Amino acid sequence: MPTTATSRRARTPSPRQREALAAVAAGRFYPDLVREDDGWHARWRAVGPENDWVDEYVRAPLVTVLSEDAEDDKFETLHDAWAMALRSRTGLVRWDDAECASFAAELAAWHGVAEVDATALGRMVFTLAADAGGCRLTCPLPKGRAEYSVLGQAAYVCGVLRGLRRVGEGLSVALTTAEADDFVRRGAAELRAAGYRVEGTEI
Repeated sequence: MPTTATSRRARTPSPRQREALAAVAAGRFYPDLVREDDGWHARWRAVGPENDWVDEYVRAPLVTVLSEDAEDDKFETLHDAWAMALRSRTGLVRWDDAECASFAAELAAWHGVAEVDATALGRMVFTLAADAGGCRLTCPLPKGRAEYSVLGQAAYVCGVLRGLRRVGEGLSVALTTAEADDFVRRGAAELRAAGYRVEGTEI
C-alpha cells in the first residue's frame, strides 16, 4: 500500500513525544509511586517537566509475560510489588493506602527538588563478579550529596543494593546464587532502565 501524507503524519512524533524520547535516551527519568484516580501506580517520570510519554517509552520494553499482570500477583513487601509494577502493563500497585503514602513520601525525599546529576549518575557503575561461594555486587563509594542521592534512588529500584557496605575504597554486597540469578534476570535490566550502568551480568 502506498504511503500517504496522512499516514506519514500519523507516524510523526509530536513535540511532547520527541521531548520524552530525548529524556529517555539521555537517562533523565526516575521511578516513582503516585496516587491516581484508580489507586497507586508505579510510574517512570521525567526529570524536569512532567511528560506522560516517558512512562510509556520506558515501560514498554520492560514488560514481560511474568510482569505484565503484576497487579494480580501476591508480594511479601510493598517494595517488591512496586518494583514489579514498574514493569507491568498498568503500573497498578494493590497495597495498603497508608503504607503506599509513606513509601511515596520516602521516594519524594530521595528525589528531592533537584534534577538528577548526570555526572553522578554516570559514575555510579554496578559490577557483578564471581566471588568465593557465590557472587559479589560492587560500586564506587559515593562522593558528595549528588552521588549519595543517586545511589539511594538505585536502592529503591533494586532492593539488594540496600545491603551494600563499605569495603576498601568502594561498596560491596555478597549475593547468594539465587540473588545473583535474580539480579541478572531482573535487577540489572531495571537499573539500566533507570539510567544506571551495569557490568558483569554475563556471569
